Amino acid sequence: MLKGNKKLRRITGITKTQERRIKDFLQGAVYAWCNSNKTEPKPFFCRDLIGGDNSPWDHTPLQALCDNHRKAGKSPQKIREEAGKDAGKLLKAVLDDDKNKCFDQEKKTEGGKEISRYRLIPGGDGD
Repeated sequence: MLKGNKKLRRITGITKTQERRIKDFLQGAVYAWCNSNKTEPKPFFCRDLIGGDNSPWDHTPLQALCDNHRKAGKSPQKIREEAGKDAGKLLKAVLDDDKNKCFDQEKKTEGGKEISRYRLIPGGDGD
């Protein structure tokens, strides 16, 4: 369950199966993050889960997001930007749909852009 802004945005250009696989992959990344930070829940950005050492996305379900923008003829930089935004939208949906854990969110401004940061609410019940 996600507290706060619950406005979800849909992703186009991928199949329902691809979307489900991506969401499952993201939920696994969220649970790994939460398990790694059990003693003191640490806030996270989408990039913490799937950026840095966790990229490139070759041979993962996330590759479908890049392929979607590549087919649209975008530059490599735009492909990464747009696929990252899509992943962030899907992550928000994953956190909102979670029935086992509860998350809080806040907006942070970095480089003139607002991005979402999430935090597990300890003892927060998904119901």
